[in-house]
Amino acid sequence: MVLAQDLGELTNEFALVNEAAGRAGGQLRACRSWASLPGGGDISVVIWGQDSPELVFLHDGRESARAWDAVALALGRAAVAVDLPGHGRGGGRRNGRLEPARITPAVAEAVRAFAPRARLMVGAGLGGLTALALSRRYPWLVPAIALIGT
Repeated sequence: MVLAQDLGELTNEFALVNEAAGRAGGQLRACRSWASLPGGGDISVVIWGQDSPELVFLHDGRESARAWDAVALALGRAAVAVDLPGHGRGGGRRNGRLEPARITPAVAEAVRAFAPRARLMVGAGLGGLTALALSRRYPWLVPAIALIGT
């Protein structure tokens, strides 16, 4: 289930990204959304574009989904980046262990909710290890993987 955004809180979060996209002549605009998790809590994502996302980005440790802003704008394709649990605006596991096998179910829920037909999952560091764990546990959600620094 997708939760409604608090637009008052997020009004300016993507102002610079969307301004840069406009200057570059791109139609790609960024926004944030959340999916509720079956075990409680929620997971945050950044979405670029209006179409069904072709790409899923998973960031490295100590980063957030916003680490992919420039890449998404440069590619100009509909995409989604997941705030891994315990990172960015992602909920849960702030005091827990952030091993790929433990965070995979939450990330799978975000992919199911926002990019169920994505063609490529891109992961850097912890995100790459999480993509590999996803491909073993939920192979239908990961048709292809690109690993960066993993």
